[in-house]
Amino acid sequence: MAYKMPRLAGRHPATLIAVLSAFVLAFYNGSGKGALVLWPLFGTVNQLLGALALLIVTIYLAKKRVSTVYTLIPMVFMTIMTGWAMLINLGDFYKNSNWLLFTIGVSVFILEVWMILESALFLFRGVDSAAVEDHAE
Repeated sequence: MAYKMPRLAGRHPATLIAVLSAFVLAFYNGSGKGALVLWPLFGTVNQLLGALALLIVTIYLAKKRVSTVYTLIPMVFMTIMTGWAMLINLGDFYKNSNWLLFTIGVSVFILEVWMILESALFLFRGVDSAAVEDHAE
């Protein structure tokens, strides 16, 4: 499922989005240390990055038709634990009316779910097409 966004696909709009979002976060509270506000999200987002790295390696191995058990099991565990931790954090952010962290956390969680769904679709399509190719021979 590819989304065509030609206005955002160029290097200048992408750079502008990255620089402006960093600028807004850096000067969020006027002191230049606004990004420290994001510290409570760091642990969850860091572990999510590890889970997504394992997800990419798992897809690569599946595409090469190599056993994925050694990356799939830790990836599933890390994804579940990270998602669970993010949901707990989101509950705390909502309860404390910390709308910046809540909004960013929800965005990260949505991106996590999207990445998992896209990867699952890829893996299932790859498995299905491989099965069809094997039966055709």
